[in-house]
Amino acid sequence: LQLRNAGPRDTVFIEEEGNRIGRRTLPVSMYHAMVEHLPTLILDTPIEERVRTCVQDYVTDLFPLFESAYKENAHEIFRKRHLDGIDRIKKRLGGKRHGLIHHQVSAALDLFESSGDTSGFYEPTETVLREYYDPMYDYQSNKQRKGPVLFQGDAESLIDWAEKNAGKFLH
Repeated sequence: LQLRNAGPRDTVFIEEEGNRIGRRTLPVSMYHAMVEHLPTLILDTPIEERVRTCVQDYVTDLFPLFESAYKENAHEIFRKRHLDGIDRIKKRLGGKRHGLIHHQVSAALDLFESSGDTSGFYEPTETVLREYYDPMYDYQSNKQRKGPVLFQGDAESLIDWAEKNAGKFLH
């Protein structure tokens, strides 16, 4: 929606996450433009930071919303949502790896429910990022991206590059 407010000379940055973002789907024309024509900037974020962000987003920040919506059933529904998510990627993880991650997430949920401690989520989150999400993302990006990669680097370098170069790519 913020794109509607951008002027014709504004540079707009869009995160490339495939055509699906959760349960939402990008308009076909927007997704096609992203992968077929638009240049790409690649943000390299250390795995530790990515894990912390995932735990913050999907546990620390999300659970209060479950408490508000589901009251005394919050932990039960939160558990089901997380374990169902692991089950949805079982085929890609393989049975043995899925079993290990499922067990780790279940133990993390037990610890979280009993004490509020989120530390149990770090190891399975890192495993899912490294062994499921990253390979899938790399495969999809390399297969679909046709526009040039203009920059790749850490957040600070990317922001610096964008501030210096944003207006240079307008047609």
